[in-house]
Amino acid sequence: MKAKRKTIKHPHDNIATITHVPYKEGKNKFEIYIRKKYSPTGKPQRLYKATQTIAKDYVNALTDELGEYGASSLKQLTPNQRADAARAFKILPATDFNELYSAILHLRDLKAKEDAKSDITVSQIVDEKIQKVKERVEMRAKGKNVKGGSSKTLIEYEYYGKILKKEHGSMRAVDFKNKEHFFPIYKQLGHRENFRKVCHAIFNLCIKEHGGKVIKKGQNPITQEKEEIADKDPAYLKQDQWQKLILTAITTENKEYRKGNAYELTAWATLGLWCGLRPDAELRLLDWKDVDLDYKNRVWVYSSKTRKRRHVDIPNCAVKILKKVAKKKGLVVKQKNYHKRVLSLKERAGVGRPIWVNDIMRHTFASMHWAMHQDERELIKQMGHIDNSELDYYVAEEKYLVDQAEEFWNFTPPISQGTGSGFPDPKTS
Repeated sequence: MKAKRKTIKHPHDNIATITHVPYKEGKNKFEIYIRKKYSPTGKPQRLYKATQTIAKDYVNALTDELGEYGASSLKQLTPNQRADAARAFKILPATDFNELYSAILHLRDLKAKEDAKSDITVSQIVDEKIQKVKERVEMRAKGKNVKGGSSKTLIEYEYYGKILKKEHGSMRAVDFKNKEHFFPIYKQLGHRENFRKVCHAIFNLCIKEHGGKVIKKGQNPITQEKEEIADKDPAYLKQDQWQKLILTAITTENKEYRKGNAYELTAWATLGLWCGLRPDAELRLLDWKDVDLDYKNRVWVYSSKTRKRRHVDIPNCAVKILKKVAKKKGLVVKQKNYHKRVLSLKERAGVGRPIWVNDIMRHTFASMHWAMHQDERELIKQMGHIDNSELDYYVAEEKYLVDQAEEFWNFTPPISQGTGSGFPDPKTS
């Protein structure tokens, strides 16, 4: 059985401890552990001596040496040093330190840590990440199966990276903090989860590439501020808000956003509200050939987020709207000026920030579906989830939602026999 360590008692335990270590190789089996505060090196120190007497003598000598720096020996200092010490002692009571020696050691440690920090800026780590994504895009273009190498991913990193650089580009990455720097932008963007994920990935790469020189492993500054959003029902569009959104989309369908470029966002709003499709990961990839408005009233969806296909039922009220704007083929959502057209539509409908938050159309769909049907399994299927673990994030549970849900699922679009209410004729191109 391995022999145990035994602490030797002596009068100066507060400065250094002496421990007998019987299993240590060699003759020196008495360990002296000098505490950081009293160590000549400024760091905890371990020394080994041959006998208990030698170890005690060493600690006594160290104690006597430290005593030479007491108040009684200020006469050893020069007049300037004494004046300097006097000024320092006047400051000391206003600090968290009881001894000037401890305060100086702390200051020295802080300076050493500061000197060890890297001067890499936020702009530099953003550019590094974007370059990595570009390399993956090029590899995918050559036929290699690379994760995170889509052109959409690159656009996302460039878009959010530009926002991050604009706000804090010149700041050192090591000084970037979650609450002070990241969260205000995150909140301004309506808690946009994609922005958080992009920033988290940027700092993760920084940790991987530069190690502890910038940010220590496991200390990514980008974390989700759960306390800010805890115990709150998910945001969803109220009855007057979703009605304004869809009516605005209908009336501006053929209205020119810019020369030669109409809004054409009726299908986007309809499928987002009544089918709960993800605006970027699903709606932007959707083709009209995958939308069945004649037989099963379904839409077959491929999600770039989950990389899976599923079908979603289209309710009757949505079918009536979609039939007025449906085409035989081509993308459901026109790509030119997509983000700007969507932003303009939301502003026209009066549902821009702070009302509009990330995935609010999916939140609305999930909340109304649950209020109307109370069918968890069906909702999971329609949302494209694996289980019910994410439903709390999407479903708002309020008493008066049942009445709103009836209005939602029985919505009658303003469709006349011709082209009334700004609605275009069906396109067959």
